[in-house]
Amino acid sequence: MTPGEPGTTRRVRTGLTLTLGLVTGVLGLVGNATAALVSKTTGSYAWLAVPVAAVAVAVIAAFATAHTENAWPEPDDDPATNATEPIPHERQRRGLRLTTAIVTVLLVIGGGGLAVTLGTRYVVGVVTGSEPGVDRLVAPVSTSSKGLGLAVDTFEDTPHYTRLTVTVRNNVGNPLSLPLLGNCVVVGDDGTTIEADSFRSHWSVSVAPGSRQSGTIVFGSHLPSGVLDASLAFATVFEQGFDGPKSIRVDGLKLRPQ
Repeated sequence: MTPGEPGTTRRVRTGLTLTLGLVTGVLGLVGNATAALVSKTTGSYAWLAVPVAAVAVAVIAAFATAHTENAWPEPDDDPATNATEPIPHERQRRGLRLTTAIVTVLLVIGGGGLAVTLGTRYVVGVVTGSEPGVDRLVAPVSTSSKGLGLAVDTFEDTPHYTRLTVTVRNNVGNPLSLPLLGNCVVVGDDGTTIEADSFRSHWSVSVAPGSRQSGTIVFGSHLPSGVLDASLAFATVFEQGFDGPKSIRVDGLKLRPQ
């Protein structure tokens, strides 16, 4: 009886199969975490692709190893056949059956990998400020002052932060700087002020003349739940000249209830 015939037991090199799946998963997690730290963004599909890819690699490895020298015939009921075709005991028992190996891959690499991936994504989201959020802004709001335009496009609440997408237009004619640290705040209509977190934000401080750029500003906490009207303010606009505004503020940010 040869491998592939009915009655053949295909056995999988379990260690190799799980190792390949785990290595794939680890590389995927490291790649996603690095990308998130650099770009301050995380995509759901990119994270979910990690356990899927790990399972796919492990399953392919299982089939590959099962269809090599690890496939051995089941013992025949005919004593004469068994006597003439002895099966080395240690090789017959080596590894898991293919079906058992596939179930193991799904449980260990699939289930365990998904749990580890979600946990890693949560930690990365807290560190970078890129955790999922809900946009509460009723409609985008913009303002302009002496050639400087500022628009708030989204106002998201995440589990730990407040995150705004902001667009700047510089028609002043001189380079401008809008730093965040100690300079950018969100103010609620009850007087609550929350400060921007420059580390977790994805924001270009310098704005060239005639340019338009967007960025994400993360604030370290939330406004009180009952506050439905807010403002975004830059206390100082730094300019290489004297034509632009000294500060700028976007009022009238209407928020949906939490």
